[in-house]
Parts: sequence; C-alpha cells; structure tokens
Amino acid sequence: MKRNRKALWSVLLLTVILTSACSNDPAPGVNEPTEPPPGQTETEPEPEEIPDPEAADEALIESFREVIRQAEGAEDLIAFLDDHLQEASDEAADQMFLELEAYYAEDLPQTQGLFLTNEVQEKFSIMGDPTTSASITDAEIREMAIWAEAGHYVLIQTDGEVYPIIDYPALEKYNPYLTSELSDYLHLKAMDAERQKSGEPDSAGTLGYTADWAVAAERYLDRYPDSHKREEVLENYANRIEFLLFGMAGGPRFDLDNGVIYDEYMEAFQQIAQRHADTFTGSLVQRYVDLLGDSDQKIIIVSATDRRDVPEIAELRDGLTEQIHERYVIEEETEDEPSN
Repeated sequence: MKRNRKALWSVLLLTVILTSACSNDPAPGVNEPTEPPPGQTETEPEPEEIPDPEAADEALIESFREVIRQAEGAEDLIAFLDDHLQEASDEAADQMFLELEAYYAEDLPQTQGLFLTNEVQEKFSIMGDPTTSASITDAEIREMAIWAEAGHYVLIQTDGEVYPIIDYPALEKYNPYLTSELSDYLHLKAMDAERQKSGEPDSAGTLGYTADWAVAAERYLDRYPDSHKREEVLENYANRIEFLLFGMAGGPRFDLDNGVIYDEYMEAFQQIAQRHADTFTGSLVQRYVDLLGDSDQKIIIVSATDRRDVPEIAELRDGLTEQIHERYVIEEETEDEPSN
C-alpha cells in the first residue's frame, strides 16, 4: 500500500511539472521576436517635432498680410481675425491689430467717400438719416451699409450727414488676445467712438464724458511710457484738455454781453475737479475753476469799446500744451560728445 501511494505521488508530481512547463511556452506567433527582412536594418522611430511658437506666429502674420493684399474690403480682415487671432501669441495679436488699423487708415476715407456723395446723402435725408442697415429702406444703400458693418464700420449722423467711422466698440472683442497696453489703447478708441455714435453736441452735460476720457488717457500715458501709441494718445490728450477747458470758438460757454461763464458749465467744472481731484486732469480743471473764481467767473472782459481775455486765463490757455508736454514727453537721453 505504501509502495502504491508512493508511486501515485510520483505520477502527480511529474504531471504538475509538465503542466507548468507547457503553460510558460508562448503560443505560436505570440511574442516571438521578429527579424527584419533581408537587406534591411532595424531603425529607431523618429522623435516628434516640437512646434516652434515663433515660427507659428510668423506664418500666421504672413497669412494675414496675404489677406490684406487680396482684400476687397475690411470684412475680409475681420473674418480672418475672428477665425485665427486666438491662435496667436499676444505679441503677434498686437502686430495683426496694428496692421488692421493701418488698413483702416487707408480704407476709411474711401469707404466714407462712397457715402458722402450728394446722391446718397439726399437719399439718407429722405429716409430720415438712419444709421443702421436694418433701418435703411433704399436697397442699394442698405447693401452698402451691410458691407460696411461687416468690416466693423458703423454709421453716424453729424451735422446732417450720415457716414461710417471705425466701430472700435465692436473691435473690443479682440481684447482677450492683446497685450494690456494695446487693450487699454483699444478701450480709449472705443470710448471715443461711443461719444461720436451718441451724436450729442458739445454741452455742459458732455463735459463729464470728455473728462473721463482724458483721465483714462492720462492713466494710459502714466502706465505705458514706451507704448506703440504713446504719441497718438498724447496728442489727443492735449487736444481734449484744451477742448474740455475752453471749448470751441463756435460754441461759447459764457454770456457774450458780460463775459461771465454760464452756471451749468461752472457747476460741471467744479464736479469734474472734485471727482478727479487725484489726477493731473483734475488739477488742471481745478486751476481753471480757481482762476474763474478770481475773475468773478468772467472768461473775457467786456467793455464799451472792446472785449479782451482775462490775462490769467489766457496764460493758462496759451501754456496748456507746453505744461502737458513737460509732464508727459520723455526726452531722449543723449551721451555727451567727447571733447576734442
């Protein structure tokens, strides 16, 4: 019995060993090393190419320039930017936006010329001077307006004429892709366009808006001393400050009989000076308010024989541009030339 049991255990052990060995053998064709065909050598896979962001930006800008060269109108540029600006770095997006503005500089006068003909303006007058394509009833002019709007122009009505300007508020959709410098510049342009679109004439009620624009421009000049658009913004700032304080010759803000500023303008200046007391713009307005207080609120001196400026107010007006430039113009440093 013991001998039989011993033999049985031997058989079982042998079966386990054989079964284990068989299970470790791979099935035919599985995990067997493959030999390259005769005459060929085994090669390593090529590493994946890492995209070059600068090359991608350059290619995108060149594609945009090709669109500009082939464009039939600003709408072609807008369509490209809508589709591709998000692919660009913010520096490349800035470059394309600047080239869009350069295109507008040439295209705007031509586009305005299409609208500022006697025939077209007469039709606008008959229609009640509409400023949107949806409200234009003349089919031909409506098509012109739709085409202009597609290029981000917008119609405005000024002094009895209807014509397009650049719709900068519509272009603010590109702000997320631009640097903060150009985004802030675009906001200034949008503020200006909104003022033009409103169609409101110069009045005491609009001085606050002019002051708000000037303060925004002041902050831009302070924040970006080396910006692409500094010279343009500075020139506009100086012009707006002069307009803010002294208005236009055709729209006096004072009583012609006695030279006294109208109450609504004096109140507007006082409010602006208080609201923007911590700004350079506010300090200029406060200086003007102080001078008006010293002159019994007279802007000019009226006598039986003539009218003349209040000297201190004339001095502020005549030196205004110089004062602004002293604060904001950065003179280039030049090295001393070596003496002989």
